[in-house]
This record gives sequence, C-alpha cells and structure tokens, in this order.
Amino acid sequence: MFRFPAATFAALLLLGSGSASAVTIDFEDFEHGEVVASDQDGYTLSVDNFNKKKPDVAIAFTATSTGRNSLSKQPGLAGYGNVLVLQDEHCKKGSCTDEWHSPGHSSGTLSFTLDETASSVSFDLLGLSRGSLKKSTITFFNDATELETIKLKSLIDKKVQIQHLDLATAGLFDGFEISLKGSGIDNIVTGNSTPVPEPGTAALLGMGLCSVAYAVRRRH
Repeated sequence: MFRFPAATFAALLLLGSGSASAVTIDFEDFEHGEVVASDQDGYTLSVDNFNKKKPDVAIAFTATSTGRNSLSKQPGLAGYGNVLVLQDEHCKKGSCTDEWHSPGHSSGTLSFTLDETASSVSFDLLGLSRGSLKKSTITFFNDATELETIKLKSLIDKKVQIQHLDLATAGLFDGFEISLKGSGIDNIVTGNSTPVPEPGTAALLGMGLCSVAYAVRRRH
C-alpha cells in the first residue's frame, strides 16, 4: 500500500481546504412587502433613502407584482420570486406593495456588511432604465476603509432590464454598498478567497509536496 508521510498528509489537507463555499443572499424567506430588517444570517443590511422625508426602508418585493410594462414582459421574470428594493419614495408608511417604480423612482443605497470576507460578488439587477444608471455604483469596503468604487453604467447594456454582474476586487472586502435608482437586486453571491498561508504553513506545504515527489520517484 502507498503510504504518505505526515508532512505530505498535512500538505494535502491544506490544498483541499483552501477555498470555502460561496454565500448566497436572496429574499425568498420574506413576504411580499415585508421590510428586510438589518440583521440577517450572514450579513447586516443598512439602507439610506436619499429622500430624507421618507423612512429608510428596503422591502422584499415579488418581481411579478411590478406594474412596469417593460419589466413585466422580460422573459424569466417569474423565476426571480422576491427581489430587494428600496421603498418607493412616495410611500407614506414603512412598506407599500403596490409598486416600487413610481414616476420619481426611489433611490438610495443598500449597504451589506458581511460576516465573512470575500473577494468577489455577483448579483442580478432588475428594472434598470437609462436614468437609473447615471449615478449607480458599487463601493467595496474592508474594515470601514473604502477599497474601490465601480460605476455600473460602464458594465450594463442599457437596453436590457434584467442584468447579471460578476465583480472581483484585488483584495478582500467585508462589505459593499450599492447605490441604485429605481432598481431591484437579487441572487447576491459572495465568493471567499483562498487564504494566504503563514510562513510556517507554507514551509510545511513545501515539505509535503517534496515528499510526494520523492515517494512517487521511488515507487517508479
């Protein structure tokens, strides 16, 4: 039987445990019109509605309930279930379920603070319009320090109202803030990075790999 030295076994464990599973954030556990509270499993959500006279609220909104013709005709809309939207600025209470796209378009920021660091994020945006893209951005943070801001209009086809975006950063982030106008967001997936080994761990990994090579050479 082929036996691995202890150092080799440790090295293989390190190789096998390098990357963690992705974290998915959706809003299927909420009722249509339900306010998405700040503390959730895996993340904390904070909201800033640019209209200071209205409450800072984000709600789960059933995608097919939208009355906006151009969006309601998009193929595959029913598959989205609930999406997260900024409450319409013309809503006079905490939660309104008739429509999230008013003539004025609700606008503001959705800020996600993650329980685990990540280096990539993907998400779907629904209900985009040319006007909504002018100042739409995503900003990444680590320990409350701003890392990078990306303008979404440079990544999006203005003629398509349902878009999927995949973004990555050079370093790790533990939060991101999306500034939107009249759009919904869904299927947020954050990817965890492979940790960089400590010097001692890296040395152990190197020893293990050398042992593998030596054992294979002897076997042949």
